[in-house]
Amino acid sequence: MEETATTPADIPAAAKPAEEWIWLVEPEGGGQWNMDRDEQIAADCAADGVPRLRCYSWSPWTLSLGYNQRLDQINVPQVERRGYGIVRRPTGGRAVFHAQEITYAVAMMGKGRGVHDTYAAINRALLRGFQILGAEGVQFNRLQPDFREHYATDESASCFSASALSELMWQGRKLAGSAQRRYGDVGDFYTRHSGSYYDRAEGRQRGQPAAVQPLNPRHFATLGLSVTATYDEVKRAYRLKARENHPDLHPRDKEKYTLRMAEINAAFEAISKRLKD
Repeated sequence: MEETATTPADIPAAAKPAEEWIWLVEPEGGGQWNMDRDEQIAADCAADGVPRLRCYSWSPWTLSLGYNQRLDQINVPQVERRGYGIVRRPTGGRAVFHAQEITYAVAMMGKGRGVHDTYAAINRALLRGFQILGAEGVQFNRLQPDFREHYATDESASCFSASALSELMWQGRKLAGSAQRRYGDVGDFYTRHSGSYYDRAEGRQRGQPAAVQPLNPRHFATLGLSVTATYDEVKRAYRLKARENHPDLHPRDKEKYTLRMAEINAAFEAISKRLKD
């Protein structure tokens, strides 16, 4: 993990923040681990007042749900069969599929600023970042859709199916999705930009298949194993975890264990395919 307290040197002086930030570049991780880390940087910011920017990716590829999004909008068995994880974010919004992308989490003190003010500031920073990278034609969305009407449609399950006011657009499509949650005076932002390519004609996500994703040590940790485990040890650990965490055994907390089982299944799928190859 790389940790620095710095201001990017290639940003013009007028755009530099007046305070130091901690910048975290972390290796790819599973869904729940990433969400726990996002909440941890918010807690750390609340403790010392230092804003943080965390950049990371996902393994296995994961579908994240908004905090209040209904699980019945998602075909969970189909997600599991493809070897993907499922997790619930601590922020709102709709479902995001995290594959070949960079995910950003920002934790900073609110300092009396309203939700809309900090939301606009994050989007201005993202726009500046795209401009530094040479992206052209990126614009702010100037219209606020009727989300009540949109949420009544099936397509509303996806975060990228609609753009809110001030979100970034490119050629009429949403470029980055953002959601915010306040912890007292800590404004914790999670912003995501997907770099993968979606083939609308075939209706599927294109890129590196789940079966050949790099084997992540956290897959083994999900099953309570070390990376030296054999295939037989993986199978035994998976069966034990599946028995302990089956949603039917936890009727009072069924959704929590449904999501946990999805992560366990995704870890077993990723490991077993590689160890059997």
